[in-house]
Amino acid sequence: AVLKITDEAGETVEEWTTDGVNAKSIALKQGTYTLTEITAPDGYLKAESITFEVDKNGNVKVTSETGELKDGKHIYMYDDYTKVEISKVYIVDEETTELIAGAELAIYEAAKYEAANGDTTKLTAVREWTTEAGKPTMIEALPAGKYYLVENAAPAGYLIADAVPFTVEITEDENGKQTTEVVKVTMEDKKSEISINKTDLNGEVVDGAEFTLTGDDLGGVVIGTGKALEAGTKNVVFAGNQTITGLKNGTYTLEETTTPDGYLTVSKFEFTITDGMVESINGTFTDGDAVIEEDGKTITVRDAKEGECTVYIHKYEVAGTKEIKDAVLKITDEAGETVEEWTT
Repeated sequence: AVLKITDEAGETVEEWTTDGVNAKSIALKQGTYTLTEITAPDGYLKAESITFEVDKNGNVKVTSETGELKDGKHIYMYDDYTKVEISKVYIVDEETTELIAGAELAIYEAAKYEAANGDTTKLTAVREWTTEAGKPTMIEALPAGKYYLVENAAPAGYLIADAVPFTVEITEDENGKQTTEVVKVTMEDKKSEISINKTDLNGEVVDGAEFTLTGDDLGGVVIGTGKALEAGTKNVVFAGNQTITGLKNGTYTLEETTTPDGYLTVSKFEFTITDGMVESINGTFTDGDAVIEEDGKTITVRDAKEGECTVYIHKYEVAGTKEIKDAVLKITDEAGETVEEWTT
């Protein structure tokens, strides 16, 4: 902070820049003086001037409403500062919002963030922290300017939110008085959400199947519109054609434990979740299969009907080392009717 003391005639007695450590010691004669803040540090507001008197005996008296006198000769000038209240939330429903813990957040200068096209590995954060449950974070003394709030890592089971732009402003009236408002910034996290669909081999929806989902810890996971599972839960049974919300990154096992009448049971298989997407399915299938749909968030478990034979068609290059993509294949029956046509 750049401060200045002037006398009754408006002449400068002393001007200096605070060092943030020591008080400034100044010898003053009898008289009336004004302490003025010329420049406030970044993120702070200029304080109102302080008027004080020194009598012939060296006693000091603050005569303005601003400032504080302590120990007879120590004058304190207080600077206000900008405040940004940041809430990291998950919207449970229309009436319930949770402030969530474990999100790694950072604030970046807008111009630099945009110049880097959002690549935060090239930037230095202005502030960064990890959120705590149940309370917002108050960021103090952020210099006036434009910023982005960025989530660099989401809590387990949540997806990284889009960056949120915000502006910090300090205004000054015609008398030089500065003011600022508390800036409130809310960033919403969404939980990962995948769907488990149940069909026959022709894509017709089949009801009546039940599955058992197994994982290291299904705590916080929600099946359909049910309640969140307790921490430490290893497996859960549920009907097919439902959504599963809040799966953390990791590998899970899905087993068809109840098969609809007239259908064969699909073999147990594993699938891997990465940032809310189904990355892969692993299993040796008989009597049906399981596939990842184009949205990357849906697993369709397909049962063969009793009396049907499931044939698995592989399209390989001649060397036989890898599957070929984008070949259009067709199966016809003995009457020449198309049974199935697809692109590998």
